[in-house]
Amino acid sequence: MRRTMGVLGAVLLCGCTAVEEEPAVQEPIAVALIGDSIFYGVWAPNKADETIEAYLAGMLSEEDTVLNYAVPGAALQSGADQPYINEPACRKSLQCGADYYVIMLGTNDASLYNWNKERFAAEYRTFLQTYISLADKDHVCAVIPPHVYDGRSYGISPDALHEETAILRKAAEEFGVPCVDLYSLTENHPEWFWDGVHPNGEGNRAIAEEIFRILFSE
Repeated sequence: MRRTMGVLGAVLLCGCTAVEEEPAVQEPIAVALIGDSIFYGVWAPNKADETIEAYLAGMLSEEDTVLNYAVPGAALQSGADQPYINEPACRKSLQCGADYYVIMLGTNDASLYNWNKERFAAEYRTFLQTYISLADKDHVCAVIPPHVYDGRSYGISPDALHEETAILRKAAEEFGVPCVDLYSLTENHPEWFWDGVHPNGEGNRAIAEEIFRILFSE
């Protein structure tokens, strides 16, 4: 839920003190996106308007900010070919002071040359805990990556990606953080993807709407 700031005022009426509360004033918030090429918007037809970042920003107030620390090709695991923890964007995300952290890593971990179920499960828990230490638990969102319709050109294993869903859901439940299940959301929507992996404008809008719904509407 969004943080609000209430201002109380006291008035004297007919010898009695009545307290009136002025309308709540919303504080501007910053939402940080932690992820890979899907959050980055590699295949978005219009980077200014049709990325997940752009759609999410449009759903928030004008005073709010979406900070994008996504890195194309990044994976969660330290033993992967491109670990997110080694990227400058990771360090910046840990220092940005955001109010909300939305974490979606795992698609690249599901490649045949990166996947290690036990290592992924252990390192995801550690990664999630790191961001939980920066914000309220209900302000850290674990995102299950979208369904993959054709990952052959990227070496992505559908079986590994399916295994991830249970790992991510379990971690979110364990730590009590919001969970956005994009795997289920996109499972019957191949038309939302350009290449079977990366969402198009329609897919990005649906993803942003689901993130907004889980974080700010429930």
